[in-house]
Amino acid sequence: MLKHVLFPEAVERVFRANPNPPRMKLKANPDWPYLNNVRLCDARPDHIHRLTTAAIERGYSSQTVTHIRNVVSAIFHTLGENNIIGKQPSHHGEAARDNSQGIIRSNY
Repeated sequence: MLKHVLFPEAVERVFRANPNPPRMKLKANPDWPYLNNVRLCDARPDHIHRLTTAAIERGYSSQTVTHIRNVVSAIFHTLGENNIIGKQPSHHGEAARDNSQGIIRSNY
């Protein structure tokens, strides 16, 4: 799921245990709203909203969209608990149910 939040190449590079060149399954999509270039202190609810909206618009299942959002929430929750950032951007705004997909979406 992290490959939907950050560039897949960056995730591969960080977590690669094998020194051989990786066989990339997922390539970066130039139209995807990755969070690579967003500083943690600049992250806002609309960054997360764009990420989940992109997944919905591309036909990802509600479970996958929820997983993507949960990964982002876990990252910011951990950063907040360790006093690395202040408010968690994933906790701003109101939640509303998207009846067409059966998932919770944030309204921003």
